[in-house]
Amino acid sequence: MKVVIGGRIGMIENYIEKEIMRQVKLTEYLYECKKLVISDVAKRLDVSFNTIKRDFDRLVFQLEDYIVSYEITKTHMTVWFDTIYTRYDLIKQIYSYSKF
Repeated sequence: MKVVIGGRIGMIENYIEKEIMRQVKLTEYLYECKKLVISDVAKRLDVSFNTIKRDFDRLVFQLEDYIVSYEITKTHMTVWFDTIYTRYDLIKQIYSYSKF
């Protein structure tokens, strides 16, 4: 349900969409690079280190059927996606979790 306040989408809905957009970006980065430095991704997306770790956990849960293996350490995250899936397939799955 959208809550419109003064012509704008409510705060919770805005937060949810930002989360989805971060997960899309994170998926794109991981699809291309496989291994990322968490602090670099946090800086690039202008969020905290812990936010990126939470996004990674959600992403792994949401894309578990598309992932061959993954690893997260104190400093890095790595994902190996099944090669039968395209980046578009992965992103489409993430957007399916959007409330809008």
